[in-house]
Amino acid sequence: GRDLLIDALSEKLLLTLSGCLPDEQPGTRLSAGQQSRLAARADRGEVDVPALAGEVNLPVRTFRRQFAATFGCSPHAWLIQRRIERARTMLADRSTSLAETALELGFASQAHFTEAFRQATGFTPGRYRRALLS
Repeated sequence: GRDLLIDALSEKLLLTLSGCLPDEQPGTRLSAGQQSRLAARADRGEVDVPALAGEVNLPVRTFRRQFAATFGCSPHAWLIQRRIERARTMLADRSTSLAETALELGFASQAHFTEAFRQATGFTPGRYRRALLS
């Protein structure tokens, strides 16, 4: 109960801070199946826009428009948001260093990970981990 509420509020806050809020106006959006294929491809680290557009069989321009209508942000911002969501879970495991976490998530360096995480959450990954595990 309480944990689900906290998770839901955390996710909504992260989405708000990242600027990734879907367009509430009616329009053309990506289907649930297309969203799943994009998520799987992103989780494999395959994230260039032409490849993502090809994954859902759309021209790049149409893909960008439908992506923005669906997620309310650019593919890059969405990818960072997904990485931060995964990081929040991974940081509960003390056996993985912050540098290993950064690389596993696809960040170029621990510094890049730290800055993206801080911008999204207001905390550094180390501080977040300490608060999570205290």
